Amino acid sequence: FYLGTLLLLVLESPSTNAYSVFSSHPALVSTCENGSCASSFTASNRMARHESSRLNYRNKGNDMLMYDSRSDPPNGKGKDGNSGGRIPSTDGVFMALAKTESWISSTLEKSNRSAGPTGQMPEGNPYVRKEVSYVCETSDEVATIVAGIFRRLREARETGEMHGRIQEAQIMEKGPEYSPGTLRQTNVVVIPSSDELKSWHDYDNLIQVINQARRNSRDYVINSAMDKDSSEREWVVSVNCAHLHPNYGEKTSKEIMEEMKKEEEEGEVDMHLKEYKERRLQARRSPYPTLVLEVRALPPPDFGESTPPPPAEAMQQEEEVDGKVTSDDIKKLEALFGKSVALDHPASSKDQDEDDDDDDDDDDDDD
Repeated sequence: FYLGTLLLLVLESPSTNAYSVFSSHPALVSTCENGSCASSFTASNRMARHESSRLNYRNKGNDMLMYDSRSDPPNGKGKDGNSGGRIPSTDGVFMALAKTESWISSTLEKSNRSAGPTGQMPEGNPYVRKEVSYVCETSDEVATIVAGIFRRLREARETGEMHGRIQEAQIMEKGPEYSPGTLRQTNVVVIPSSDELKSWHDYDNLIQVINQARRNSRDYVINSAMDKDSSEREWVVSVNCAHLHPNYGEKTSKEIMEEMKKEEEEGEVDMHLKEYKERRLQARRSPYPTLVLEVRALPPPDFGESTPPPPAEAMQQEEEVDGKVTSDDIKKLEALFGKSVALDHPASSKDQDEDDDDDDDDDDDDD
């Protein structure tokens, strides 16, 4: 029903080869262009109905339900197991996103249950801070999925760098008293349609190769920082890529045999440690293969209120501040001349010499 309605909508709008559903609230964005679909929403249970939408959604009053209770396959494949390039079912996209959202919410609630009052989500939960957005990658081809991952990584870094440039412009406009804000965003990418990524080991190897390629590009690609103005401050932008899977941490037969052999050699098994490892694995076993992309943009570290003066000016300032002779100066003189330095005042030395002369005269008179 939804697919037929969407096709009618495309036929009615020949000038565009896409359909989209947007919300006035930051809850849901669903787009499809050239046979590739992506849907995303933030933590919200309902969304306002778009005024210009021609889709006949099941609605309740003025609100449109975000989830459909019907559970069709998330990738919209046919009987032969192939999608045939068709647009995946929007019900399946929403179902995959809803299932992942519910799983993340319950997992965070269990892990942070002791951090807040009963019945309230703790403030440390990023779900409460509205920093998590969800995207569904509907392609079932690994090459397209990998290209989409690299594209999202690039867009995340560009978002962080753009935030830094905007904040620097605000500092230039409002003066140094302006306090720049930091950026932190988390993007959860759900990949429910690929049969090749159902294997944990294949999926893990793929993400490890992507992260290794990112490290190589950071280490080997020449940065143009030398061409930048010395007065321009460069923000610290970091992009992290973590992955989740229904079979996260699944061990091969060889790894299981090695673990059993190690337990036999040790003679005892720490049940608390084993239970902790199992809970940690369960916290990473999402309903579908999932990526978690996090971008952070922080202002440049300021180790002092002002830049240190050049060495020559620093030495001159030190001489002007204190003109007294210090113990360090005496040690330098002793090392230079190879003998001790008299610390007596010149006037006292002169008086001592006169006393010595008087003593000599008295001795002559006695003679």
